[in-house]
Amino acid sequence: MFAGESIFSNFSFVDIFGKSTIKKPAAVDLVSRNHLGVRWPSLLLAACIPLGTAHGQAAVTSLDFPPTSPAAGAAAHSDLGSYTPAQHDALLANARLGNIAQPAVLEQLTAWLQTPLLKGELLRVLADSVVLAGQAGQPEKALFFARQAPINALPDYALSDVIAAARAVRDLDAQGDAVSALRSRHPDGWQPKFQDVLWRIDARQLDAAQAALHELTAQLSAPTLAQRIALLELSGALAESKNDAFAALASYNEILQLDPGHRYATRANSHLLAAQGGSTAAFAAAQMANTTHLDVFSKLELAQLNQQALGERLRWAIRERDIYATSARWRSLDAVLLDFESQIELARAEQAQAAVGAPVAAWRALQQRLMFDQLFALFERGSGKAAIALYEKLQAEGIQLPSHALSAAAGAYALERRSDLAVPLYAAVLQDAGTASSLSPGDRASIVFAYVDTGQFEQAEALMVALESQVPPTLRLTPEQGRPNSEYSDLRALRALIKLYTDRPAAAERDFALLSSLAPFNAEFRSGQALTARLRQQPQSAIAHYEALLTDHPDDVTAQAGYAEGLLDTGEINHAVSLVSQLAFLYPESGSVRAAVRARDAVTAPRLDVSIGAAEGGGALANQEWLSDSRLSSAWFGANEWRAFYHQVAGSANTNAGSTRRVRGGIGLEWLKGPWQWQGELHQANSGPYRTGLAIDLNYRLSDRWRLAAQVDTNSNRVPWKALAAGIGAHEATAAAAYIVNESRRFDGQLRRLDYSDGNLRNSADVGWRERLLTGPRFQLEGRVNVEAAKNSRQGTPYFNPSHEAAVQVGGRAQYLSWKRDDRSFVQVLDVGAGRYRQAGFGTGPLWNLRYEHKWVFGPALQLSYGVGLSSHTYDGQKERGRQIFIRFSVPLK
Repeated sequence: MFAGESIFSNFSFVDIFGKSTIKKPAAVDLVSRNHLGVRWPSLLLAACIPLGTAHGQAAVTSLDFPPTSPAAGAAAHSDLGSYTPAQHDALLANARLGNIAQPAVLEQLTAWLQTPLLKGELLRVLADSVVLAGQAGQPEKALFFARQAPINALPDYALSDVIAAARAVRDLDAQGDAVSALRSRHPDGWQPKFQDVLWRIDARQLDAAQAALHELTAQLSAPTLAQRIALLELSGALAESKNDAFAALASYNEILQLDPGHRYATRANSHLLAAQGGSTAAFAAAQMANTTHLDVFSKLELAQLNQQALGERLRWAIRERDIYATSARWRSLDAVLLDFESQIELARAEQAQAAVGAPVAAWRALQQRLMFDQLFALFERGSGKAAIALYEKLQAEGIQLPSHALSAAAGAYALERRSDLAVPLYAAVLQDAGTASSLSPGDRASIVFAYVDTGQFEQAEALMVALESQVPPTLRLTPEQGRPNSEYSDLRALRALIKLYTDRPAAAERDFALLSSLAPFNAEFRSGQALTARLRQQPQSAIAHYEALLTDHPDDVTAQAGYAEGLLDTGEINHAVSLVSQLAFLYPESGSVRAAVRARDAVTAPRLDVSIGAAEGGGALANQEWLSDSRLSSAWFGANEWRAFYHQVAGSANTNAGSTRRVRGGIGLEWLKGPWQWQGELHQANSGPYRTGLAIDLNYRLSDRWRLAAQVDTNSNRVPWKALAAGIGAHEATAAAAYIVNESRRFDGQLRRLDYSDGNLRNSADVGWRERLLTGPRFQLEGRVNVEAAKNSRQGTPYFNPSHEAAVQVGGRAQYLSWKRDDRSFVQVLDVGAGRYRQAGFGTGPLWNLRYEHKWVFGPALQLSYGVGLSSHTYDGQKERGRQIFIRFSVPLK
């Protein structure tokens, strides 16, 4: 055996030139490894098997002919007549001299097979045809010729090619027949016994192969170096068939100690390392082997190993990203992305240069695998738009993606707030997995959230039920009984989050409280508690939860992002902006961080808020009226505590006393810091006694429960239209308080005083109670009770002004979610109310109102609502019907 070659390699010892040669193995070998996906070279006999001859020709096992032109080959072929042994010898002589190409030789042999031949002549022609077809990479044709002989009648030199061809097409019967023929002819030969062991390995007769290998090893009491290497190759192949990769690696490493340049052991070592998760080491070893011993690995094989190594590097880069809390967390992942790009370009170039056939397909498949991994890496880098662009490119080319790439594409869509496009991809991932429990916990949560974000609440619930039935609370395979299953705990937390995101905060609060009591230091459970407090309108409690959590888990990104949003809720804008900016730089891949970025932008952006309404009916207040209230606010400045605004209230009305028009514009400053909010406005009106004036608002959050407010305005916007028509204005002072239990229960109270310029003093008070009665992902119902009372010091005014009046009203508000996509939604609202109104001197009468509204939300910043209403009210003992229409919108200006 020649150094560096394997007994598995495709070589021969005596060719038509009469000298020893070694045929270099093909770039991609013929027979696949059984379970590891590594390539096996084809197997031929070693030199110690006696080779037969016929009519003086040399035994042929390899025909490596120099290239000739088709014309030369055809000419040589045409010089040959009908078959004779001499013509056969002449054909081989011409081939030896390079006067005829290998395909032409095989063509001539095939032609002779169509003529009458003696038995010996037929056998010789068939044998050489087997060899030529095998060497030409046509194993099926080689086996066809062999079976015409039949196989057990072929000479030894042809049996070697039969075995190679049989292994190439995994024809165990033909391989066994050839091995059996060799063993019957050479019962004591170690090479036939070697072939027998290999055939048993291929046939999965592993116990028999082990016994035969043991017998063969015992037979060679003093094996040569070549025989020791051959036995180690058999041991490695047998270990691989038994799925014992580490034993196989041990055998191949021992071969490399005996012969460092051994080609097959070098290749097998790298392929096995890659299959066992050591792709980086496998690629490095393959590169070193190609540097030391040229062409051990083809360019394609090196690229394939590099692709596997890049996948391994990607996994470690993601772990490194999750460990570091500085910009260094991206160093390895960015390097991997650059390497993906260069390898994709290499594969694309090699595919363009390769000939039509297997190489083109192999380079194309490699390029696609690299792009799949690149898509996954882009998603993990937080480059959602780039990942989506790559996915859509692959989709346009009709390429079917594996689950990990589909999951990454779906995640990228979700990251960019396109969950409607993510859902079908997640559904495909779920279908590939077979059962929901087979998915990773991250994919489970992503699919459930995608359903929720697109309003498919029934599908989300069905998936949760399936998961809860498939994931056991305790581990089944564990040293001790009853060990908790962490995946089940994650599932419980996911269930609580889904309740929270589908408007069942009270149930979510109970779940998180229970989970946190069972695992007090679990960051996910405590983060859920904090988020629940935020959504239950308890901002200070949420901040306390987050601060305690970050004390124990300072690097928890979800907690940091939640804390930043909590700071926005409590008026600590500057601190929140700084924290969100830092998080956005370090963790662009985090969905929680992106949500915090959107919340920050919504709060800090300049914006325009407009409310416009029109009404008609009756005459006590106005026959027709319209009113607009617009406010243009700047971005926050001065440590994010100040902003400027322009405020305009404009309207007109037709009354029994005539028409009137009012416009009041003002500029002002707003200051917000923690629980305090103050704003002052200098305004100018077009008419009335108080054209130039000042308005001041003060708000204070005393606690999560209590809110206090006060307002002073020297030119009130609440003056009735008939008073404005008469040139009457008013000063206004208001004090208000609210007691907020949570998002479902609230109590409000207010005192107001209007000091009219005609000497009238109007004092009023009202209290209200609002209660959420039903809550769910699609439908909500809440009730309310309002009681109002007022008195005026002066009668006989030109505007409606009873000495005493009071009203009590009970109402309800029902809303239905008709459409949802991420933070965009469309809600239909029906608001009804009914009660009694009492006016001094006129007794009591009924009142009622009905309003239908559409509410559109386009993210946290842009909102639009519009609707119509009907109402009935008693004034001076007369019922008046009214009709209203309104529109409101709030638009960010960046």
